[in-house]
Amino acid sequence: MAQGSLPNLARLERSGSGGTLLTQQPPLSPLVWTTMMTGRSPLEHRILDFVHFDRATGRREPITSDERQVPAVWNLAGSADRDVAIFGLWATFPAESVRGLLVSDRFIAARDSIPGAVFPPGESAWAEGVRRTARASVDLPTLATVLPDVSPAEWSAAGESQDPFAAPVSGLRQVLTQTEIVRRMATEWLAAHRPRLSVVYFEGTDTIGHLFAPFVPPALASVPAGESARFRDVPERYFARVDAMLGEFAQIAERTGAVLMIASDHGFEWGADRPTTLSSVASATAAQWHRKEGIYLLVGPGIPAAPGHRGRGDVAQVAASLLALSGAPVRDGMAPALEEVAAAGTATPPGVAEDRQSASNVSERAEAAEGAPAPLAGAKDRKRRAADAVGEEELKKLHSLGYIGATLATPGVPRPHGTRTAASFSNEAQILELASRTDAAVAAYQQAIEQEPDAVAPKWNLSNLLFENGRDAATSDRLLLEALRGGAEQGPRMVLERAAAWRQQGRGDRAISLLDGAVATLPENLELTLFRGKGRIEQGDCRGARTDFATAVALDESRAGSWAALATAHLCLGERLATRRAFERAVALAPERVELQRALAALSSAAGPARD
Repeated sequence: MAQGSLPNLARLERSGSGGTLLTQQPPLSPLVWTTMMTGRSPLEHRILDFVHFDRATGRREPITSDERQVPAVWNLAGSADRDVAIFGLWATFPAESVRGLLVSDRFIAARDSIPGAVFPPGESAWAEGVRRTARASVDLPTLATVLPDVSPAEWSAAGESQDPFAAPVSGLRQVLTQTEIVRRMATEWLAAHRPRLSVVYFEGTDTIGHLFAPFVPPALASVPAGESARFRDVPERYFARVDAMLGEFAQIAERTGAVLMIASDHGFEWGADRPTTLSSVASATAAQWHRKEGIYLLVGPGIPAAPGHRGRGDVAQVAASLLALSGAPVRDGMAPALEEVAAAGTATPPGVAEDRQSASNVSERAEAAEGAPAPLAGAKDRKRRAADAVGEEELKKLHSLGYIGATLATPGVPRPHGTRTAASFSNEAQILELASRTDAAVAAYQQAIEQEPDAVAPKWNLSNLLFENGRDAATSDRLLLEALRGGAEQGPRMVLERAAAWRQQGRGDRAISLLDGAVATLPENLELTLFRGKGRIEQGDCRGARTDFATAVALDESRAGSWAALATAHLCLGERLATRRAFERAVALAPERVELQRALAALSSAAGPARD
């Protein structure tokens, strides 16, 4: 906005009121958006992961609306005789029966008709027509507005990709396509209807970060310069397109006398403070690119102009704010509305009478569709296969963007805790930890491990929780080693940090025991071997330290530090000739290190016979 790329957002910010919207932890989209739409914690609404296990097949599939245990704003507004229009929100498939229209998240990603993706069913043909038109409109020239040097061959390959979010160009094409689907559906519906509450979700503003944030300035050493030069401006160009869409929705709001609310579930790391060594598309680290501060902005009747982004709110306050603005009652137990909403009032905007007639027509179409003859079994099978195909595409996307890891559980294997994933228990445990409910968090992590014994994250998380609370050191270290053996991202670093912490607590024995297990697991890891050698020196085990340092030298003879460490072990054993040779090699490799030269000089001046 400061660079002039977002003129509509800048205008709205000057005329409205908003500020920072603090996200919840963990900042995962299905959890946070469901909190935003219910005003309740994930502990209450029970959407706790991106996926669950299908009851019939045992396979993973994207999380579905029937997992949610509390009403959302569209349910509450409808029960208060307010028409709604909901587009693309997380965990809304199958589409619920609402007073108005609900287009589920699964519909946005689908290429073909699938059952239950739109309510009322009578609007499915309209929705599918809009989707086809939107897909056709995103052509090569459209992609070139965001990525000017894209070639026809790249465009064609992107359209044929079976895993489009695994690569920047194909991922960008999908982002633009799904963004256009949502834009066209929402603007067409709002032009023909005047629902009291509309919610329109654009996922692309998050996806574009995971795909392209590593390329934007300042340059990251881990990213090839050519890729940075090519993709650095993609996010700004995409956000400019989104800004134009904001302009459209602002015009609709102004024309109908509605309040426009803009909100994000979290922010994103774009600048120099990005996690430079962590992947934005790896399941263990993608969420670390999220900033805990999102934004909100309110513009319209009754909203005072308060430019400057000074407000402060919480994502859980969005639901009550939407209900209050639509004139629907707020349920007990929900987080309160944002402060700015209290001044807005709940005056009925123009068009509500027409809304009620529209809702009646919608209900009639729904009843007519429900009363239609049942499709043939073959048609049912085709629809089921279509739904499964969309689910598989979504799983690929979630994996490519780092939202979920690779499949661990085997379909058909009995699980003690129903359809829930290990990640759902692990996410629940993290929330319980933040609420200082340690015993419950421990139990949830244990359930995660029981549900998917090969899952790494809950083992590391439970290990850390036990360690930080001074509980069951042996179990804590065992779980950490199991996570290391399971391929935990940053696993060696976790072990080194734990071993250092044990040493600081005067538990060198525990540090050595932990490192023994880690070195046995990763015998080629230089840092683990060196760290164990240092611990052995501290414990007076000079021979063990000599073995570790000699191994480190064999792993990489070019490291002066390894030779210097080996010299200290020889010195500890009184092996003066070997000590001298090791120090001489260290100095030859790193002549600029004055401390090595001093150690060699001191050794030369010391008296006493040299032995090897």
